[in-house]
Amino acid sequence: MSKAAEAAQELLDKKDLKGAMKVVNDGLNKDPDDMALLMIGSCVVSREMCWGMGYNLLHRVMEKSPPFPEIYNNLGMAASSLASSTGKEKYLDEAEGYLRKAYRKRKIPEVISNLALLLIQKSDPLQAETLAREAIELDPGNVSARETLGYALLQFFTVVIRAGIFDLHADLVDAAFDAFSFTGAIYDGGVFF
Repeated sequence: MSKAAEAAQELLDKKDLKGAMKVVNDGLNKDPDDMALLMIGSCVVSREMCWGMGYNLLHRVMEKSPPFPEIYNNLGMAASSLASSTGKEKYLDEAEGYLRKAYRKRKIPEVISNLALLLIQKSDPLQAETLAREAIELDPGNVSARETLGYALLQFFTVVIRAGIFDLHADLVDAAFDAFSFTGAIYDGGVFF
């Protein structure tokens, strides 16, 4: 890692995004092929909610770097964020592809948790639950994996609300109508309170 990348990473760790981006810009002006700086730059812009820029920077990193799972993970998360911000489903599929590549490269709890979150977003809570449990087995203290498991389990609840009109026919002369509502939870085999 270059000295500029190390300095930018230190600033990023201190949450000094402006300082980190200045170091990234200065470093890339001297060496536009410094992949570590590009990766840090993509992290900075992603934290500033600039998903499109981060997505494109990560594509450049991916083209020029070995296929590290962290790159695939970050690219998957950028694509997932683009899907949310643009409403374009194609980014969700792309995000899943990148996260699955990262998962196959190395089973990192954060990657597994991110993949599980994406599967919740794609309405596949059963597979998301399995992945979240796998992430927790690898790192029992991983807060992200535990939260993801909670989100996955919540997807198993279905609440059905039904309203109807009930005719009492109490006096057979003038039918009295009474509105009532019924709320019930359907147990679908997932979880039950």
